[in-house]
Amino acid sequence: MMGDRDYRRFIRDTMDSISAELRPKIDGTDTKTIHIDEVARCMRRSYYDRNSPLTEAPRGFNDLLAGMLRKLGYAPDQETYDLGGINLAGRADMIVDDIVMIFRPAEIPPEIPDSGDLIYLNACMWIHEKTDGVIVYVTGDANESSFSLTRDKKMFEETVRRVRVLGDLLAEGGRTPILEPSGECASCQYYERCYTKERVSKPIKISDLVGMGKEK
Repeated sequence: MMGDRDYRRFIRDTMDSISAELRPKIDGTDTKTIHIDEVARCMRRSYYDRNSPLTEAPRGFNDLLAGMLRKLGYAPDQETYDLGGINLAGRADMIVDDIVMIFRPAEIPPEIPDSGDLIYLNACMWIHEKTDGVIVYVTGDANESSFSLTRDKKMFEETVRRVRVLGDLLAEGGRTPILEPSGECASCQYYERCYTKERVSKPIKISDLVGMGKEK
């Protein structure tokens, strides 16, 4: 706090504003249009984002890299891919020399690309009608690692299946998508809707665990 102004709050509000501005615009009432973001990650999370959203934890500046690139005009316009009765919407972060590129934050340069990022990049190549793509991971200290991908039909067929499943469930409005455990669960704002809501207060003794499975 400096003077009578809370600069920490000001910074948080600014970050939230930037994050909201750069987030893909998804019409929650349009069940005939599904965004790549919604099927390249946990579909249950995407379902809740549309039907009963909770505030997402604010992201750091590094997490906003791709959105900032799109805002600066490097990205192509958002396009849709007609799947027959339902559309897949999305766009790459950049297209250079017919190479589709997406940028992702990372704490350290990964040895292999994230599966959701592969799904996203592959779908972008189909949407933009390109054959080759690259995922670029950027760390907070500006190190980067990249992975190339050639457009894959089988992967896109799985993406289409996920699009149809999410679209049907959103249209029905009753059932939620199946649980898809991942490393993102712990930081997800919907964690308690999928897992235990209360902490178990009774301590577990090692001796009890050792005795489990023994015949009485």
